[in-house]
Amino acid sequence: MRKIVYVIGLLLFGFSGLNGQVYNNQNLSIGVHAGINRCRIVLNDQKYNPALTPLAGVTLFSHLNKTFSLSYGAQFSIKGSDDVDSLHNIRSNYIEAFTSFLFQPTKGLKIGAGIQPGIGVKTQSVYTSGDSSTGKRRSNIDLLTSPVWEYYAEVMLDLNKALYLSYTYYLPFSNSEFTRMEFRLIYLVLEGYSPRR
Repeated sequence: MRKIVYVIGLLLFGFSGLNGQVYNNQNLSIGVHAGINRCRIVLNDQKYNPALTPLAGVTLFSHLNKTFSLSYGAQFSIKGSDDVDSLHNIRSNYIEAFTSFLFQPTKGLKIGAGIQPGIGVKTQSVYTSGDSSTGKRRSNIDLLTSPVWEYYAEVMLDLNKALYLSYTYYLPFSNSEFTRMEFRLIYLVLEGYSPRR
């Protein structure tokens, strides 16, 4: 129950900025996105091999003017590493909410920065070979289920009026177990929607 409440809180955080906006004509767009993570786990100063994992979610854009906009959203993301101790893979499923500020220096290009909290909803237990006395030992993956706070830089290209390609590089706030980058393809299913006041 506590985990469900926490996930709901993350989603509210991601969308809370929309509540105080004064919406003008055509300043709110809604899209869906899918993409891949290139991530690796770093535990106890040991870096494991990177993995390519999927993600999918919803993205909203609140256009402040022709140059600046805000982006909000939530996504399901799988993170992990491959060939841990040359035998196994580690995977953890996350629900994440993100908020960013975007600047458009020229037509077709946006750059920005934001913050993304996430919580692990399912972690795969991984066993690796140990020494002869223990036989097998459990990998230290306790951190993968803890809340993760990341901040990120983002570059976004307009492929056409309703399709965007986004590259995001993430940095941890403190002692995160992940280093990663992310590619998203965003498709606007509703462009320029203006809700009633």
